[in-house]
Parts: sequence; structure tokens; C-alpha cells
Amino acid sequence: MGGGSPADGARVLISSGSRRWEVTADEEGRFSSPLLPSSQLSILVLHAEYLPQLLILPPSEDWRHELEVRLQPGERFAVYVENLTGDPLSDAEVWLRSQARSRRRAGEWEFFGWTDDLGRLQAARGSQRAVQIQVRAPGYRRLTKSLVDPRVHFRLRSAPALRGQVVDIVAGLPAALSRVELQVRSEKGFFRCPDLGKSYESLGRGGFLVGLPPHPGEYRVALRAAGGLVGFSESVQHDGRESPAPLFVRLPTRLDLSGYVRSPHSMLAETRVELLEVPGE
Repeated sequence: MGGGSPADGARVLISSGSRRWEVTADEEGRFSSPLLPSSQLSILVLHAEYLPQLLILPPSEDWRHELEVRLQPGERFAVYVENLTGDPLSDAEVWLRSQARSRRRAGEWEFFGWTDDLGRLQAARGSQRAVQIQVRAPGYRRLTKSLVDPRVHFRLRSAPALRGQVVDIVAGLPAALSRVELQVRSEKGFFRCPDLGKSYESLGRGGFLVGLPPHPGEYRVALRAAGGLVGFSESVQHDGRESPAPLFVRLPTRLDLSGYVRSPHSMLAETRVELLEVPGE
């Protein structure tokens, strides 16, 4: 990486849906990921001296990919994120908006990466002007600043969020969550609704945090965890201003069917699969 020279220390951010992983390139610019799902993968490479590089890998049954990433130099900058008490906020999303060359992309926010364990994101950008940075983190209000200095500090205020802990109903042990989905009640029942960010894999086993929208209503969380654990939290009333009390969820084990949907030529993502009961069988 790095135009022929190794980009040691580069952060490689890998995501699939709401799941994500991070690895660091060694002194030779090499990196190796853990085992990943066979779904579409987004790979974002960040380095303090080079422009970010985003790669999209389509769904594949191949268990190994060899990638060569060539980075271009850019203008260095750093973002530091903390709460009002001065504690660094890791896993905060950093978004950039700049004056684009084309009208179609003018004013669009582009995802730039997550802060590390020290609440910091170090990267480089191009020569665009009028750059704005927005920081988003579940449980905190979004904040936008202009990129005037190469070091930008953010102090985020708390915002309504739904927190909880999930355990296996049989073993009583914390569950390894793989999916967290916010739902809201309507006249026809509960339906998925947009959240203001969520975090669970970085909170310790079984913990989750979901940012609530500023709209009063009745909300719950749909959950899935390793070992076939599937279920819902109890529903809570949200006034649109304050965070509800933390939830404690016991998930039962259910039959978990998994597989692949594919056409003759490729894997099919975002396909709806319905399970039907056949009478008499």
C-alpha cells in the first residue's frame, strides 16, 4: 500500500450490514482479517498520510481474498471525540461533506470511518474546500464542525437511547449478539424503524445501545444471538426526550435456519425468505 511503499499502521475497517471488524496493517503493509461472512463486504482503509480507499467485495463463497490496495497521499487531519466529562468515545462515526465538483454529489455526507479506542480518527483528505465534519454516536447528539484546523475536537451531549443486557434464558450467560433492530408500534403491529446509531459488539458480550429517534412512541428491540437465540425485548414508551430505563432480556433458543440464495450467476443479497407450513406433513 501507499504508492509502492508499505503503509504500516493503516486501519482496515471491514463491515457487513451492522457487523464490523478492524485490523491493522503491519510494518510491511500486510493485514489479515478474521473469518468473515460470505455476504457483501465493505473494506475501508485509513491512514494518517494517505487518502481513504473504499473497496466493495460482492457476496462470494470463496473463503480467501488477496487484495492489493494502493493509497494516494493527502492532507493530514485528526478528529478527537469525547463526552462532556472528557471521556474518549470509541466507535463514533465520522462523516465528511465537501464542495463537490459535480452538482449531483454536492452537499452529500460521506462516511469516513470510526474513532479508535482513544476516541481518535487520523486520516487524510483531498484538496476540497468548504469541508464539514459530522460526528455520530449512539446515545449522543450529532455535532457538525468546519474543518479549519488539522485537529478538530468534538464534545458530544447525551441523547435518548435504549440500553440493555441480553442473556441466554437457559444458561443465564451473556449472549453473543449478531443482530439488533429497533422497532416501533403502529396500528398493524411492530415494524422496523430507523435508529440514530447502534452499538453492541464493542460493548462487551450481551450489551446493546440503540439511539432513539426524537418521536414519542412505543418501541422495542428485535435481537438475534449465537446459538439460535432469537427474540424481542419488552416494549417501552418513549417520550421523545428522555432515555427509557435499561432493559434486561432473556432470549430463548429457536430453530435457526440459514443458507444461501443465488441465481445461476451470482449470490443474491437482501432477498426475502418466508417459512411456510405444509398441512398434513
